[in-house]
Amino acid sequence: IIPNGASVDIVIDVDAPSTFGPITNTATVSATTNDPTPGNNTANEDTQVDLPAGTVAWINPAGGNWGDAANWSSDPSLPQPTDDVRIDLAGTYTINLNVGANVNSLILGGATGTQTLSLPASILTLSTASTVGPNGVLDLSGGTITGPGDLTINSLFTWTGGTMSGAG
Repeated sequence: IIPNGASVDIVIDVDAPSTFGPITNTATVSATTNDPTPGNNTANEDTQVDLPAGTVAWINPAGGNWGDAANWSSDPSLPQPTDDVRIDLAGTYTINLNVGANVNSLILGGATGTQTLSLPASILTLSTASTVGPNGVLDLSGGTITGPGDLTINSLFTWTGGTMSGAG
């Protein structure tokens, strides 16, 4: 029981695994009993996602161009050949592969929404096993997908032009 006029601060720290690695979630709640003023009863939350080394995630929920480093967690750099790329941010958006890209692996498709990777002209090279998940869409209309990595497609693959080649 909180005495009338008193306040209580509660801090909750949660460490949980995720597809990116551990998530640290800290919530601070302050409340005063019988206070009719909503501004006196507050809650704050801060969530931090720590990506494993070598993992680069798409961070723009509006979509955009692969070649714009601001769209990636690796900003100011684009994904590199040793990076595992994740395009699984929730939402519905399209990423245009407007530059050649060579990555270690690719995971396309998040838990909600539809994440589309469009290859109208550029080359995407996959070095190791990669996956298009149930909410991912791969649209190959003139580009090239190549490399030694296998590509498993568990959803829509639209192939209206372009090339698939390589050992994978």
